[in-house]
Amino acid sequence: MNAYRFDGRNAWEDWGGDLTNIAVGRITVSRYKRGEGRDAVLVTKIGEFINPDDDVWGMNAEGKVFCFDREVRIWRLVEGPTVKSISVGNGGIFGITPANEIVAYTALGFKIPGELTNIAMANSAWGINTAGQAFRFNGVGWEHIPGVVLTTISAGGQACWGVNGVNEMFRSYGVNWEHILPGEMGEVRMLSAGISPSSPSVFGPGGPQSVCWALNAANQIFLYSNETEPGPPSHGRRGGTNRTMIARTAWRHIRSEIGKVRRIVAGSAGNCWALNADHQIFRCVDKKSWAHVPGSLTSIASGDGAVWGLH
Repeated sequence: MNAYRFDGRNAWEDWGGDLTNIAVGRITVSRYKRGEGRDAVLVTKIGEFINPDDDVWGMNAEGKVFCFDREVRIWRLVEGPTVKSISVGNGGIFGITPANEIVAYTALGFKIPGELTNIAMANSAWGINTAGQAFRFNGVGWEHIPGVVLTTISAGGQACWGVNGVNEMFRSYGVNWEHILPGEMGEVRMLSAGISPSSPSVFGPGGPQSVCWALNAANQIFLYSNETEPGPPSHGRRGGTNRTMIARTAWRHIRSEIGKVRRIVAGSAGNCWALNADHQIFRCVDKKSWAHVPGSLTSIASGDGAVWGLH
């Protein structure tokens, strides 16, 4: 499948490739090329920030990993083992081999001790193993965050969100797990975490407040955030008008006419992207309604303001 980049004006640019998976995110490792011309291979090392538009990684059906080189507009093969999944974020680039071994594309080397079945990336890397135990990468190894047994996870900002085998949802900032009540949402089928716009009222531990988008069993999309909104006006003692900020910390149904949802992806600044069963594309930018975006995609990925998809 070819990779497409959203140009911000309701159009998708074809950037080629023959990929089965794509991952997008701002990372803190730099790369250098080994070899010359179109046959050069990318090697990664810890270093400066890369241009966020270059932080687009993909893998093909053979499990080989590629990174897009904008200078010559081709997908460069990245040195390393065969993987079955890749994840990209501020914490770096991680992959999982078919044997559930952990791969880190950094100066730490490729293989990191331990086994995981799923990795979620944001400001940190989070993972779960075959027993559902949750871990957070501390820069050297994987630290167990006890208290839950999870089947799926998603990371946004400083937080990780997870769902267990009986559809209970939890959130952690790296110390313990907080049980997030479902409210009217009910059973969770899919979730994708992101961050709110950077404002003082929506900051959580260590940075911007993490938000979570979720799809329930009734095909309804919900948003959970700790944001605040102005309350009703009140009159002060000197005749002025005051507004008290009211915290909203519950699931909110974002009504849509999307149809059967097959994928949701949290974007930057609190927005969200969705694909339906007919591969149509939708975007929620105001946390209130959904707009159809021209085009057709079979998968979609978002990170640090960039949106890419495959078709």
